[in-house]
Amino acid sequence: DIVFVNYGENVYDIALTAAPSGILYGHLYDSETEEPLQGTVRVYRPDTGELYVEALCNVDGYYETSPLPYFTYDVQARAYHHVPVMVALTIEEPNVEKDWLLDPTMGDLLLIDDGAKSGDRPAKFGGKDGTELLADGYFAGDTKSAATIAADLEELGYFVTTYDIDAVDPGSFWDYDVVILACGNNLSTLGNAAVKNALVSYAQDGGHILLEGGEVGYSHYGDTSFATWVMHSNDWNGDSVGNIQIPTGQDHYIVNHPNVITGQIAITYSGYGDSDAMAPLPDAEAVAVWTSNPSDASVIAYDTNPSPVGGQIAFFCFNYDAAGAARIDLLENTILWLLTPEFGSATVSGTVTLQGESNHAGITVTAIPNGPTVITGTDGSYTLEGLFAGPYQIRATKENWSIGTAFVELEEDEYLTGVDIELTPVTISEFCSQPNAPIYDNQTTTDVITVGTDALVTSVEVFVDITHTWIGDLVITLSAPCGLDVVLHDRTGSSSDDIYGWYPSELTPAESLDILAGFNMQGDWILTIRDMASGDVGTLNEWCLRIVHGTGGTTGVGEMPTVFALHDNYPNPFNPRTNIQFDLPRTSHVTLAVYDLAGRRVRTLVDEVRPAATHTVVWDGSDDAGRRVASGVYYYRLVSDEFTDTHKMLLVK
Repeated sequence: DIVFVNYGENVYDIALTAAPSGILYGHLYDSETEEPLQGTVRVYRPDTGELYVEALCNVDGYYETSPLPYFTYDVQARAYHHVPVMVALTIEEPNVEKDWLLDPTMGDLLLIDDGAKSGDRPAKFGGKDGTELLADGYFAGDTKSAATIAADLEELGYFVTTYDIDAVDPGSFWDYDVVILACGNNLSTLGNAAVKNALVSYAQDGGHILLEGGEVGYSHYGDTSFATWVMHSNDWNGDSVGNIQIPTGQDHYIVNHPNVITGQIAITYSGYGDSDAMAPLPDAEAVAVWTSNPSDASVIAYDTNPSPVGGQIAFFCFNYDAAGAARIDLLENTILWLLTPEFGSATVSGTVTLQGESNHAGITVTAIPNGPTVITGTDGSYTLEGLFAGPYQIRATKENWSIGTAFVELEEDEYLTGVDIELTPVTISEFCSQPNAPIYDNQTTTDVITVGTDALVTSVEVFVDITHTWIGDLVITLSAPCGLDVVLHDRTGSSSDDIYGWYPSELTPAESLDILAGFNMQGDWILTIRDMASGDVGTLNEWCLRIVHGTGGTTGVGEMPTVFALHDNYPNPFNPRTNIQFDLPRTSHVTLAVYDLAGRRVRTLVDEVRPAATHTVVWDGSDDAGRRVASGVYYYRLVSDEFTDTHKMLLVK
């Protein structure tokens, strides 16, 4: 419309009619046998490249998308062991049929070369004061495992694209079936922070990864994000630990399908870049161990569901070039396991609405981990199919709106309805502290910003102003109220630098801040600076938080609760964090506390008035003094004026 704007306030209402939409449907077939294929059809916007909707194909090869506004899209069809096909399709009718013929292939793999050139490898020191000799230095020849892995995979019939770690585009990860990080005997792995953060995000979103390298575990087991989401191990226990040992009776697909691997795979040990003894987190499994450390893993597998035929992440805790001939059988089994699709029998549905709006289209809804993604129509309804029995986070996002989350526990063949989420317009809040705190040698400096707003985080930026005579001594960590820690700076830089700027817009953090999205912002945010050496000092001048968040509190699950309830924690067992959820049908003063087996109170998580809603609280495995507690059984107890309940949980380290 053409509108004349007068001086002063002008009010002009515009009514928009919803764009006409059509459904894309059809079948996937093998181009040679014409048999139906299970797979996915992904619809992308060609103007922005963003994924608009994803549809699963059933056993008959049939797929059907949610309504697509009339537009021209880039549509990609993918199926296991078949070449993906991308075409431009215009939706301009209520129903558009498109069948696909896909050519067979073994898989499309991205291999990231993070190997090192030949040269001397220095001795490894550790211990409390860093002077304990952990392993002798040695000379490593000019070989790279990436080339060996690529050659073996191509011999097996896969299509492999190889990039150096500093040349790969992290935005391309989803163009491949599996992303392989090959480090070999490199001692300085993942020096590219952007790639490291991208691997964390890719894993969180369900991407399939193979890690390889003898020193990856030692270098990153203390990195909360990478250890938790990618390695699934945060405990390193030694080098030079013998040969790879397949435990008797091990029936995991990685050692049994299609090749049956038993006994040992020899390791020709040249130095500590060749092997690492790692302990898997409780959510993962040691598929193979070490002959000298039979309680520690040489191969770690992470699977998000009970189906054994496929999984999400595998970690070879050794240099592929140092392993014996059976390594190619292990590699073949592992890639096949990572490629095999799995479709569950459970479904979740509900509605996501935008507060104060009548049109709720364009909201992205995803089941995490490894679940499908759909885009809502005008009414905000969604359905997520093909899920397995177990816990999921249902996450809803839309630009300029808050992130909404709901936690669900599904049973086999269950069709769970009414999982409703409301998004609120985002607000940007900024909080700053100017402690001018000295940073001393070999000491820790902390400062706290307390946020009183009860709302969910959409994104976080952190401003840091530190002057220091050698910033390479510093490790800087942000601790959020939800219990998650993010390392911003990890011993990089020198005397020529200070730290001044915003993470991640101006400075690249050592770990991704994206893991904080979806958690409540209320509580204490702590900046910790650890000086790891002597001879240099500095000052924490100022630091700030810029938090994009919703205008409301924690998003409820489904309809407003009608009864008081305390739910099972998720995950359980856990290490080191777990989610505890409870329902309040009306505003109440509640106390939620953790107790040990002797009945002693370990941690008070909630002691306040909370509104009627479903609330989620994170326990990070620490007591009220901030100390990490021991492994074992703990109880959490919810008490209000009208309700009391207690549940059991298991912390495993």
